Amino acid sequence: MPDEEGISHRRCIEGLLKRARKPEKIAEYEAELAVPPFPVPLAYLWRAFWRLRRRKGAGMSGREPIEWADLVAYLALTKTTLTPWEIEVIEDLDDLYRAATPTIGGGEE
Repeated sequence: MPDEEGISHRRCIEGLLKRARKPEKIAEYEAELAVPPFPVPLAYLWRAFWRLRRRKGAGMSGREPIEWADLVAYLALTKTTLTPWEIEVIEDLDDLYRAATPTIGGGEE
């Protein structure tokens, strides 16, 4: 996604790669670029996920999941309609996020 100046993260990394001289930095930038680019047609789902995720707290066992009530409230307040597969994508993103986020008891946050 482009930043405020219209430059995507990918383009920024490509620029850093061109200027890199240290082999470890070159490998780091090449690895990041090996990831497929962000699917721009699905950006609306990414934004919906983050709008919901930002409003969820964390408990002793980690991040709380986005719940049905959260989705219902989001859809009502934003006057948005999502199909079942779109809701499933948001749920999958939340599962991935929660799996990658350390728990509170782990000392990291």
